[in-house]
Amino acid sequence: MASLNEQLIVNEEEEEKTDKSHHIMSSMAAGLEDDSTSEATPLLYRRVTVNHTRVDPEVAILQASVFIEDGIHYRSIHHKIDPLSLKFYNIYHSFLVQCFLNITVFIILILAFFEYPTSLKLSSDYRYANITPTLREPPCGATESVEIVCLVIFLIKALIQCRLLGLKRFFKQPWLVLYFVMVVLSFFDLSISFGFCVHSGQSSLGSTIRMRRFFRPFFFLVPSSIMKKFVKAVMRTCVQISSVLVLLVIHLYVFAMIGMLIFPRPLPHRHVNTTDWDDNEEEPRGFLSRYGDFSDKEGQRRFKSVEDSLISLLVFLTTANNPDVMTQIYQYNRLSFIYFFIFLCIGLYLILNLLTAAVYSEFRGFLEQSMQSSFVRRVVAYRAAFTVLAQCYRSNSMTDQVTSKDLVRQLLRKAKIPKNHLPAMYTALETEEGSSVMWTEFRVIFNIISKDSNSRLGEDVHYYSRFKVLEILQKLVRHNAFQYFTICMTLIHIIIVTVEMESDYYSVVRQTDSALAIVNFIFFFYYIFEQLLKIIGLGGRIYFKHFLHIFEGVVTIAIVITEITILAMFGHPFHHSESEPPNYATLIRVMNLFIVFRMLRIIPQVKSVSFVFGTMVEIVKNLRAFAGIIIVIYYLFALLGMEIFGRNHKLENDTSPAAYRCGTYEQLEYYSYNFHDFAASLVILWNIMVVNNWSVFLDAFSRSATKWSQLYFVAWWLVAVIIIVNLFISLVIEVFLTRWEAYHEHNKRKNGEDNRASVVSDIPLLESTATPFSAGSDIRVLLRKNLTDPPESDLLHEIHKHSDLL
Repeated sequence: MASLNEQLIVNEEEEEKTDKSHHIMSSMAAGLEDDSTSEATPLLYRRVTVNHTRVDPEVAILQASVFIEDGIHYRSIHHKIDPLSLKFYNIYHSFLVQCFLNITVFIILILAFFEYPTSLKLSSDYRYANITPTLREPPCGATESVEIVCLVIFLIKALIQCRLLGLKRFFKQPWLVLYFVMVVLSFFDLSISFGFCVHSGQSSLGSTIRMRRFFRPFFFLVPSSIMKKFVKAVMRTCVQISSVLVLLVIHLYVFAMIGMLIFPRPLPHRHVNTTDWDDNEEEPRGFLSRYGDFSDKEGQRRFKSVEDSLISLLVFLTTANNPDVMTQIYQYNRLSFIYFFIFLCIGLYLILNLLTAAVYSEFRGFLEQSMQSSFVRRVVAYRAAFTVLAQCYRSNSMTDQVTSKDLVRQLLRKAKIPKNHLPAMYTALETEEGSSVMWTEFRVIFNIISKDSNSRLGEDVHYYSRFKVLEILQKLVRHNAFQYFTICMTLIHIIIVTVEMESDYYSVVRQTDSALAIVNFIFFFYYIFEQLLKIIGLGGRIYFKHFLHIFEGVVTIAIVITEITILAMFGHPFHHSESEPPNYATLIRVMNLFIVFRMLRIIPQVKSVSFVFGTMVEIVKNLRAFAGIIIVIYYLFALLGMEIFGRNHKLENDTSPAAYRCGTYEQLEYYSYNFHDFAASLVILWNIMVVNNWSVFLDAFSRSATKWSQLYFVAWWLVAVIIIVNLFISLVIEVFLTRWEAYHEHNKRKNGEDNRASVVSDIPLLESTATPFSAGSDIRVLLRKNLTDPPESDLLHEIHKHSDLL
């Protein structure tokens, strides 16, 4: 290695004389790309800075700012970095352009509600199609025209990405290539729709499958890197849990065969008695004969074939038909319970729980790997930004890679960094000694972006030192006693409202002088006084800074406006009115609704409740990408259900519900749950995912279509319940455990080992839901504790791949 380094130094000296030597050194540097960190860093700097042409500082700042923004948004740095491309790149990733693209995706997705068959009907029950209001079907070509505009935008987007990345890099991105192919295929399918005007009964083609509708969720999926990682994680999880799924299938098959054997089918020549005991029969047939007939009947209904046995047990595994599937046979032989008991113990309580554990383990492991790759991508972007600045800043020693503080200041001003992080970043920069910044120092400064910025309200408080009364008022408002008092007053009001509405709801909503009207009138003045105290005591800047105060203020204003309206129209509540005033009932209901909403202000003030509520908020904020995956799955299955069942003949409903067997689709009058339009398809998929009574839909649509159509419902159960629901449970557990650990670590840092338990937040009027994770907006924030820093050699290796950078 020493001789190799000597040769490298010789090559550097020769490079200043000839271009040929420069190529020799570059090839040797590529050979050392996987060496240790201590040697790779000087090598990279030599490779970057051997060119003595001065780098334009403006171009360097522009390149570095783009790299920093790439790191903030976890984007790849492998794109063109010439000034023109970078300006175009910034425009493409600007807020307005991205909003425009998101709106376009939203428009093309909601077209499914408007195009044939339209969902613009008040009722999804086809029996009331001529009774309930229904908007006219859009004319042929209307939705197609909107769709072609959206596809043109998507095509332009794909071409822009090809221009920004370069043709070679573009074709190395499978998602982008597939995106372009989907756009082209959509145009081809759209041309068929325009050519034949494919609406029901309006073309020689009849009702054809519009394949481009199945491509639409893909346009929603591709722009989100985190959603693509979720898709990969789901696919990887499905492969890893296949062994548990195989065990589940074996379990169903074995018990299905056992059920067919112990609940036999009747012989073709034998009459099965389906009536009850004959009272006129003096000597009825023996019990064993009766039981034999009944067991045959049960076998005919539930276990007459392998298909029926598997479906019956699959539904029973979800407990949707429990105990219906076993009730009749259990009436005649209680020993039959053993069969169903063993089946549920093994399938429901062992295999399905093992499946949940396997999903949690595999998905969490792969998701952490994906998040680690995103984290590495961010660090690589920071390293690339520092490399560009170091290339611009020349030092005397060629082995040192540093940049100046002035360049970093310009970078902080140029890059689009969240404003709440900038003060801390400037402070970290100015605390560094000297006028230069090394990579380790640069990394510390920009690592602040990865941290949450939760400023404490106490740091912003400015006491009114000149006005003693205001200072006392301010301390009073910020005291815990004031918090206790406001909570108690809110609870007292809501308890009175509940008791009054429960005792005499009629008089409460119709009499202007009811006890509740008087109580609301008194609290009307209290709420005004309470909010004035908070505004004066805290100051307007602090009051309007936090969501809790804003929410409380808005609800209070709504209560005040409603009460003033009641007073203006009907007078004070101490005045008795003999007649029932019109519109009073509506106003008093609205008034009490706002009072109930105001009760929610208590949640952030009580620590135990605040923790649970904060966890719910964290799930909503950090699992948006997972929600996107659910939307994609629902969209695809809804379209597929429309194609399979939407064109079939409607289920017969000529007779009354009493004429059908109990528990069937017709007897329960489930006609509004169908696949006749997109909105109805989404609703029925939701009902099936909830599992209860999903066997009713499975039986009904298998009768209206074919037996093979049951595979659609089984596939939906596997995807929605076994995979998606279990993944959601896994993520909820992960969020809760991560937040729980962070919550206790936060308390330990705050109070030391002596962690005092307080019912009300120690910081009055502060949103106590704030925790070390409250500022996060995606799942990466939750898993960042488990992420590890990549070695320097990996960073340099990734930067070496950027042909335009070096």
